[in-house]
Amino acid sequence: MSLDANGLWLHTSATDIGQGSETTLCQIAADTLGVDLCQIRVSPRDTAKVPNSGATSASRTCAIVGRMVKEAAAKLMESLKNETGLETEDFWALAAARFNPIPIYVLGFAEGGNVYESLSRADFFNLNRSAGLGARLQINPIGMVGFDYGYGFDDVYPKDGKPDGWRFHFVFGRGM
Repeated sequence: MSLDANGLWLHTSATDIGQGSETTLCQIAADTLGVDLCQIRVSPRDTAKVPNSGATSASRTCAIVGRMVKEAAAKLMESLKNETGLETEDFWALAAARFNPIPIYVLGFAEGGNVYESLSRADFFNLNRSAGLGARLQINPIGMVGFDYGYGFDDVYPKDGKPDGWRFHFVFGRGM
């Protein structure tokens, strides 16, 4: 089993002569990795790249090579977990982290909010408003790191009668 920019590959030298071993081997790999069967591509048979699978007869290929495919798929999953530092069973999340190790999200925001001492003192029409731009980086295993540059439309801090204006914010945590 291998993963590259062109997809998820099953490598075998076993020949399918009508007994359905190619489909069965792909099903074993798909089940082990938790992916759809149609997402697995079969590379051309080549004993220069993989060991000779032996004779093709009855269900021998599925029993012998099937076990090897299951082990190879599990090894690929474990390798991706170690490489990315993620502890997920989502194969495609691991693959995305491998090929795009630090995804970057760019965002625009317009928001309003406030903090109240108690619910009885809350005034949901007294909101402090801001708008701006930001970026988020998913750095594994740390989590989400964000940088925002926003404009505060209201006088929040310091209370000087003027809008807060442009400010830089640093966000560190799990949420977007």
